Amino acid sequence: MRVKYGCSNEVASAIDAIGRTEDVQLSPDGRRLAIAGFGKSYLLILDAEIGGGGETPYTVHFGRSLKVLSASFAHPHGIAWVNNEVLIVANRHGAAPLLHIPLGVNGTEIVAHPVFTIGATPVDHLNGPGSVALRHIPDGLIEVLICNNYSHTVSRHFLDQNAGMAVLASEVVFQSELNIPDGVVYSRTGKWVAVSNHYDNTVFIYRADQLGISDKPAGILRGIVYPHGITFSPDDRAIFLADAGAPSVYLYGAPDGDWSGDHLPLHVLSVVELAAFKALNDNNPEDGGTKGVVLTSDGGLLCVTCEQEPLFFYDVRQLLADLQLTPGPVVEPPPASAPKFRELMLHDRRQTEKLGAELAAIKNSRAWKLVEKLRTIRRLLSRG
Repeated sequence: MRVKYGCSNEVASAIDAIGRTEDVQLSPDGRRLAIAGFGKSYLLILDAEIGGGGETPYTVHFGRSLKVLSASFAHPHGIAWVNNEVLIVANRHGAAPLLHIPLGVNGTEIVAHPVFTIGATPVDHLNGPGSVALRHIPDGLIEVLICNNYSHTVSRHFLDQNAGMAVLASEVVFQSELNIPDGVVYSRTGKWVAVSNHYDNTVFIYRADQLGISDKPAGILRGIVYPHGITFSPDDRAIFLADAGAPSVYLYGAPDGDWSGDHLPLHVLSVVELAAFKALNDNNPEDGGTKGVVLTSDGGLLCVTCEQEPLFFYDVRQLLADLQLTPGPVVEPPPASAPKFRELMLHDRRQTEKLGAELAAIKNSRAWKLVEKLRTIRRLLSRG
């Protein structure tokens, strides 16, 4: 059942003006909603009041809107909240800056400057970042996953909250058989990671405890045109998936919370009006459909974004109940110990950067350039 939201005329105009969107995410407390304005290179943040739940109808109201501009934006495609004031933005034609957007900004527009930037150095492995997800791990660290559109990889980055969100280490964790990874998300329990595989028309689901060990998916979601945004239910038993090439959102289920093996949709929600979908899809079969999806913390209200309609909500409680997927209590995974983890990663990163700097210095030296000239002459002579 669709749920209408309320807002002032000013906020409604701000929502209507955003243009092509790619992602939507709720802050950890559920009181701020961020939309990635891909086409116009800005974010829109809405103060959200979401009521209801349980056996009570949902209500959604937006108190005000904030347009976020930044020189670091270059077609923002993915969003992940670090906390209620800091978020990471994956820019398809740029890097992934961390921005501080304070609460209670006096005005409707703000220019934000990066606190730190993932991708400021080649050792971060970024190449067309399109989607981003994160989870907090022990020792004050944040583990970040970023989809790299142009290198067909998913990279992992460890940020240190005790050092101004500095990147301690970066590596590629998923690459095998990926063809434009277009969305990434951790499950709420932290057991699974799902990655949209655009040109493979699938979603790969990995075991989170195998990150950095194996990039072979444990499970695969099928029956999709061009998969995009993904969201898990709180207990991991349901997945809602957006499809950039269809006017739909798909519901997948794993009643036991185990996503191993192949899965087909249990239900298809038709959410975009067909004529509006075809107006875009007829020009580009990879577009016109749904882009970003996110569930509220109770797992009962689904938020969706697409270019034709930047924001709409669905009460999915009855749908989940009919399929016996009503979210149950979440069992949090035990925290892993990470003694000296920060020091080890920082040492590795410094060594990598040092070697990179030494190699650059060698290549810029007169001796290296002379050797390169001699090699060129030798190649030309050998051709003769």
